[in-house]
This record gives sequence, structure tokens and C-alpha cells, in this order.
Amino acid sequence: MTKAKPKTEKPYSAILQLNNQEYKAKGETLLEAIELLEVDDIKTDGLLIVKKGKLKAERKFNRIFKLKKLFNNKTLRIIIAKNLELAMK
Repeated sequence: MTKAKPKTEKPYSAILQLNNQEYKAKGETLLEAIELLEVDDIKTDGLLIVKKGKLKAERKFNRIFKLKKLFNNKTLRIIIAKNLELAMK
């Protein structure tokens, strides 16, 4: 008989406020949480809010192409995730 692992809360959450909607995702790492965001269509600027417990950081994307690049460029996602994680400490 095997023991089931207890479900653990994923520590990182990412919220993208865009087009008067909120897209939310949780992950084991900040990068995973950002990658799990499922965005329908990017037509305006957006605000990315990341949280870990009581810690919180925000990044405003003033240009549409920069926000689209976040979802199409893995290197940029890694850089933004690291910068936001440093801002939370």
C-alpha cells in the first residue's frame, strides 16, 4: 500500500490584469506561474502581479508588443521572473 502525498499549496501566484480581466496561475516557481498564465488576446497594456506568501511585486507593461513578447520569448520570461523575485525580497 502506498501513501498518497499530501497536496501542498503552490507557493507562487501570478496575476495578469489585462483588457479589464484578470488571468491567474499558480506554480512551484515564479517562472512556472508566469508560464501557466493563459491569455486569450492581448489588445492593451497590462499589469503583472506576482506573490509569494505576503511578498508581492508588480511589473507594468506599457506597450502591447512587450507584453506579447513576454509570452513568446522564453529568455525574456526568465529575466522578468528573476527580476520580480528579486523585487519581492
